[in-house]
Amino acid sequence: MIPTAGFCSLFIRRSTVFPAALRVLWTPRTRLPGLLAAARGIHVDSPPVIPTLTTSYVHGTSSTSLLHDTVAEALQKTVERWPDREAVAFLQDGVRKTFAEFQQDVDRAAVGLLALGLRKGDRLGMWGPNIYEWILFQFATAKAGIILVSVNPAYQQKEVEFALRKVGCKAIVCPSEFRTQKYCDMLMKICPEIESSSPGDIKSARYSSRRSHIYPEP
Repeated sequence: MIPTAGFCSLFIRRSTVFPAALRVLWTPRTRLPGLLAAARGIHVDSPPVIPTLTTSYVHGTSSTSLLHDTVAEALQKTVERWPDREAVAFLQDGVRKTFAEFQQDVDRAAVGLLALGLRKGDRLGMWGPNIYEWILFQFATAKAGIILVSVNPAYQQKEVEFALRKVGCKAIVCPSEFRTQKYCDMLMKICPEIESSSPGDIKSARYSSRRSHIYPEP
């Protein structure tokens, strides 16, 4: 690429017709003092890290390294530092959890998902409004290595049916209902085998990948 670019630049300079506006593009840097002055005024703590194809880590222009903690590790460190500090509060549902209590719920939820037969790399759909279970399963899936799929809480039957088929969720978490949304009723219409299947073993001709549904009711 460099020899080709050099050849093209040489060809342009030798052309008889060369607009003045384009001459700026190939003007040597020594002839652009304003640009160099601006460049000299940029300060960085350390040279930027050049990313490779084997890593997604990009350091940027700071001397502070990015954290390498997983979601579970970040939560554990927070619990060790502030175990009794309030972590979440859902006033409409009367839910208040400290970081220590929240971690206990996360651990139980992660174990429960694995007990249902979900494995690392499986997809779990979260279909519902802003409730405690949303953030709970966000952390629980991360800890268990399960991929959380956020399903639009406003989806109607055909929309959620398309989304579940497209993504291939093996389980879905949703409340029975919220306001005008009848989540349970829609799931029953989409997969009527739910009612007659045992927990963690839904047998559906239309959804061969789905194994379970979870209703986080009190």
